[in-house]
Amino acid sequence: MLRDLKEKGELPSGFECLTPVNGYYSPEPLVRAMRAKIDELKRELGRDLIFASEHILKTWQDLPDDLIMMRIKKRDPYDILMDPRMNRSLGKYFDWIWGYSYRMFLKRVYSGGNSSYSENYVKYFELERNLDAKYTEIARFVTMLNDMMPYVELLKPEVAGCYITLTVTAPGRIVWVGIYQLPPQNEKAGKILGWNSNLLKNWYARLIALNKAYPALQSDNIENALIKPNLPRLIAYNRWLGNQSLTVLVNANETPVTAYVKTRFEGETITLIDLISAEKIQGDPKNLRVEMPPYSARILTIETE
Repeated sequence: MLRDLKEKGELPSGFECLTPVNGYYSPEPLVRAMRAKIDELKRELGRDLIFASEHILKTWQDLPDDLIMMRIKKRDPYDILMDPRMNRSLGKYFDWIWGYSYRMFLKRVYSGGNSSYSENYVKYFELERNLDAKYTEIARFVTMLNDMMPYVELLKPEVAGCYITLTVTAPGRIVWVGIYQLPPQNEKAGKILGWNSNLLKNWYARLIALNKAYPALQSDNIENALIKPNLPRLIAYNRWLGNQSLTVLVNANETPVTAYVKTRFEGETITLIDLISAEKIQGDPKNLRVEMPPYSARILTIETE
């Protein structure tokens, strides 16, 4: 198909590298050799080395024609990255990959479509487990220098806490803070993009500390916790590991919401503490009422003495 487009003069600039050649080519031999060399260096140096990648697409030659045409016509490759027909087997060689599809999904949450409903947000991770996460770990990020501009809205001062909270409490162990979000580059980026540099730094520092302190946030366990109301950009989910459990709520709307959630805690009436605000919340753990101010995030856990 690509050869036909080229012969007709219809192949857009930048796609010449995808023009088919005789034979089957993939980067797997090189990637395999790099993995072996990195493992060798780890043994020689006695230290951890990371082998990461931006994506794990084995070769464009494996893609069906409809996916290739979709990539040519659409700038947003989300549907391609989430298509189960993509050969992702290169993932077995990498320690982790950057979660580009998750970043695109966050933008869909911001836009307020179907993805922004709590149940659908949680379902994303169920899909991901059978795609990239089947082969390697995912590094979560809100945005970074690569293709940054479509995603700068996610870090605007009023909503930054919401999307950083979603990112750092998403399943997995790895959080990637993109360039220009931390010192010293953040001051310049803040002036250009309208970000509050100190605000971003404080949100990342607080949430990454919580991620390290609570292994449940590093697990793959996640379930929808929202009972009502079913609104766009109101997301609630439980994270747990063993006996440890947390309930995360995010209201990325400009209006306050009274949310009811089903936590994993036991008892008729319990007292939970919000690890972000230190506010205490009491109620029925199976139908817990939580007041969510505009553009707010909470991480609830059982209060201990």
